[in-house]
Amino acid sequence: MLLIGLSLAETPAILGEDRLPDFSWAGHESGDLPELAATSDVRDFGAISDDGLDDHGAFQLALDEGGVVWVPEGIWQIEGVLRIEQSGTVLKGAGSESVLVFPYSLEDLEGEAVQWSWNGGLIWAKGPGLGASLTTTGEALRRDDRLSVQATDGLGAGDVVVLELTDDDDRTLGYHLHNDQDEPGDCDYQLPLKLRVPLRVVSVEGDVLAFEPPLRHDVRAEWSPTLYALDPLADIGVEHLRLHFPDIEYAGHLDEPGFNGVFFQEGVVDSWVRDVEIRNADNGVLVDTLTRDITVRGVTFTGRDGHHGLNIAHSYDGLYEELLYEANFVHGTTVDHRAAGNVFHRIQVGEDRVVHLDHHRDSPFENLYTAIRGDVDLINGGSTCAGPPGGARNTFWGLETPLWPPYWKHVQTNLIGPSMDVDVRTQDQEWIEVLDVVEPRNLFLWQRAQRLGEDYEDSGLEEPVEEPVRETCGCRAGPFAGVVLLPLLLRRRRRASPPA
Repeated sequence: MLLIGLSLAETPAILGEDRLPDFSWAGHESGDLPELAATSDVRDFGAISDDGLDDHGAFQLALDEGGVVWVPEGIWQIEGVLRIEQSGTVLKGAGSESVLVFPYSLEDLEGEAVQWSWNGGLIWAKGPGLGASLTTTGEALRRDDRLSVQATDGLGAGDVVVLELTDDDDRTLGYHLHNDQDEPGDCDYQLPLKLRVPLRVVSVEGDVLAFEPPLRHDVRAEWSPTLYALDPLADIGVEHLRLHFPDIEYAGHLDEPGFNGVFFQEGVVDSWVRDVEIRNADNGVLVDTLTRDITVRGVTFTGRDGHHGLNIAHSYDGLYEELLYEANFVHGTTVDHRAAGNVFHRIQVGEDRVVHLDHHRDSPFENLYTAIRGDVDLINGGSTCAGPPGGARNTFWGLETPLWPPYWKHVQTNLIGPSMDVDVRTQDQEWIEVLDVVEPRNLFLWQRAQRLGEDYEDSGLEEPVEEPVRETCGCRAGPFAGVVLLPLLLRRRRRASPPA
């Protein structure tokens, strides 16, 4: 025990239990982010700040060239979707004085569609999606890190492949994702249920493929386990920027037109959003299909109400840290659609704000919430046909706010720390371990130190602060330097109405 303030910090008994997942793999290269020098400057492609005219075309040209694109201080008007489609592309600003203003929503730009309420982004990174079928695999158990494969052609160390499992007629995969404690969903879009998890290949020896991180679920023959190729979009970054949307009244739940920030989908891996303020958003950061190892760090949400601050779906081992909520959302942090292994820590909730730790149904499992300060609760959304809000082994560790366990706690939920419920410890259903102060305070940092053989250090919650940008772009001597991009400049104009 450790004496912290006037309370004894206790080591929870669950640390010795198999049901407690390993969350140590979360984030870009397990938590590290690179510091990259700029290779181009948006001004060299015709962008001009502070004039109220559209800079979208210039920004898109720079992003299409790839590399680290420098956005100097200034207000830059962006009247279209910024698309990122090649690895190693980073949109890098100078900090609080680099402001991208988006006057138009996805509905304005792309046409009316219900999904803009929860999907799509005005900065949109999209990979190529699922590749060709490679081989079938043998069976494995949760925590295994090897699979036997029928063929090894096209498989090698360093590859990212996708393990696909397809539910059987008895829906045993869906039950498994709920530890056989509740019935899975039966919405039309869930039938048959598919689980697609990107895996990193460590080695191929004979007919055995080794990968990391270890499995969070079993692999059974009745689920037709198959490996698919994936050509991931990697090392995408959006950093040191301010994303501002119009200061207008919130349109209302499920009526949002899509003033959405950053969207990663279809095979984006090892990518990040860092030191970004998102103001007046319908949705802040959205992460979707075939994504893994995403880090979102130092993001501040400000302005009016919105739908999702974070919406994490079909995504694995993401790290969401040092976030500050100064805006309210219908769903503050959302996990849904089989999202697993994601870590939410060092999050602060502003005064008179509340963050709903939303489990949005469709089997989100083995996600962690730790070191969160402020007013939070477990109010959830999602279609009722999609099953219980949470899948197996979602874990709430040492939160400052005493929580009522969720009504779906029987789906092997772990709640460790202050609670308004009584202590209940079962193996297959809930584990409610009531402690005033928990040691280690931050389960993610402790588990990562254990795996890496490092000393555990936790300085506690930190205020999300603007990270210093230590260099400006020394790239003005590139191919566009000094060139007047006349056709682009002629197209730059103030729009009186949204584009047709």
